[in-house]
Amino acid sequence: MLQIIIVTIGRCKNSACEELAASYYCRLNKLAKIKTVELAGGRFTSGQASVARYNDSVKMAKFLDHYPGAHVYLLTEFGQEFNSMEWADMLRQWDQNGQLVILVIGGAPGLDNNILKIKDTLSLSPLTWPHELARVLLLEQLYRGLTINAHKDYHY
Repeated sequence: MLQIIIVTIGRCKNSACEELAASYYCRLNKLAKIKTVELAGGRFTSGQASVARYNDSVKMAKFLDHYPGAHVYLLTEFGQEFNSMEWADMLRQWDQNGQLVILVIGGAPGLDNNILKIKDTLSLSPLTWPHELARVLLLEQLYRGLTINAHKDYHY
């Protein structure tokens, strides 16, 4: 069964987003092993965004060090975009490879990939989304792709 860890900087503080995410987790856990890890993000003012980005990136890098064999993808507006069928194909390949997949969502100041050195990037959209919404969008696309692969009625 496909195993994915979604790791984010910052907790979900929006109850509507949390409720939506919970509904997707319930549905997804029948199709894959999905786990979310929330790393604490530091508070910052607008003038301190670069310091926060650095600190969050170091924290994320330390987390990723615990999973040396995982295939890690950074979600960014500059990443590779897929349509739903291509996304489903990618999920199928991940499942066939049997490798743990980690999907990284940064916090408000973003992440410094010079520190993380993540080679593979994905995009849910060319737009920038708050991490809470990005998580819900990611969960929906995971569910959509997995239901396509399972030949379930969801994607039309």
